Amino acid sequence: RLGIKGASISTVLSQIVGLLWVVRLFCVKSNKVHFQRKYFKFNFQLSRKIMKLGTPPFILNLCTASITIALINRMGFYGGDFGVGAYGIVSRIYMLFSMMIIGLSIGMQPIIGYNFGASLTERVDKAMNTGVTIAFAFMFSVFLLCEIAADPIIRLFSNEIALKDIAIAGLRVCAWTFPVMSMQTTITNFFQSIGKPKTCIILSFIRQIVFLIPLIFLLPEIFGLGLDGVWLSIPLADLIACILTVAVYMRYKRQQELTIKMI
Repeated sequence: RLGIKGASISTVLSQIVGLLWVVRLFCVKSNKVHFQRKYFKFNFQLSRKIMKLGTPPFILNLCTASITIALINRMGFYGGDFGVGAYGIVSRIYMLFSMMIIGLSIGMQPIIGYNFGASLTERVDKAMNTGVTIAFAFMFSVFLLCEIAADPIIRLFSNEIALKDIAIAGLRVCAWTFPVMSMQTTITNFFQSIGKPKTCIILSFIRQIVFLIPLIFLLPEIFGLGLDGVWLSIPLADLIACILTVAVYMRYKRQQELTIKMI
């Protein structure tokens, strides 16, 4: 009966348990990858590469935190406490499914990276096409589910009528972002897989900061859409970012084809 304090404690405990589990795996000498004292030496070049490839997800998480602050601010301004509560519900649903696509993208990275390093272009393309197809098909199914069953999904979180109505409307609008977000996320992670962190950083930054934050403030106030404008800014920003990301990817593919022909 600890209430919200219990939720906080359980969050910390789950992190500790997860850490101990992972550390235990790396301490078992029978595993192919395990801790060895002789490798605990600072290597500047290796650390530089690790930091370089780790920067895109770091910036993405930083941008996500900034976006969350801006969205909560606008939700509270136009929808009050119920607006903030509705965003909390919708964002949890959004995060649940988006994490699956992020997991898929991370799973693709070693496959694409290995084959790219071995100059096996056809296998890189096959892995990329398979990943995008799976991601899009899955998220399109999620989009349909959210549109058809928005009410029962929201009722899993709350039966408060005022809160439920705002959350249902928000979920149905934000559901449109799932199919395009699947492509944008997968392609963005592709550039990280082939050692192009700058492109990955720019594409992540553009979606979160360049498009979404301005739309959060422009649509509700300039176009007078109020709370609906805040909800609409999310899929609209994803759509614009997806179009730009696909264009960058197609440009990369054309350059790659020209290079192969020249060789």
